[in-house]
Amino acid sequence: MFGVADSGELQAVMALTPPGVDEWAPSLVESYQELQQIMGPEAVVRFAPYGEWVEAQRPKDPHYYLGIIGTSTAAQGKGYGRMLLDRLHELSEGDFLSRGVGLDTDSEENVSLY
Repeated sequence: MFGVADSGELQAVMALTPPGVDEWAPSLVESYQELQQIMGPEAVVRFAPYGEWVEAQRPKDPHYYLGIIGTSTAAQGKGYGRMLLDRLHELSEGDFLSRGVGLDTDSEENVSLY
């Protein structure tokens, strides 16, 4: 997890997974289990094929995976997201195991951002 704060307030965050890490932290497993309970069994069953499809699209080479990036509404357009993405690229370029960065998006307009 990385974040950008301004005047002591968190403005933007990103969660990433480095190359070679294939398991979720226990806290994420618990959070996902809670989400599944909220979604209900029917939604979980419908969501499973999507998760499998996403996994099949991921690069096979070792890479940094950007799981989440977000900026508070008030902070959008101030460059905080760019700061986080620049940091991610620095990490990937400095890691001899990494062959790049991967992420998922459900919006064609997001492709140009990343």
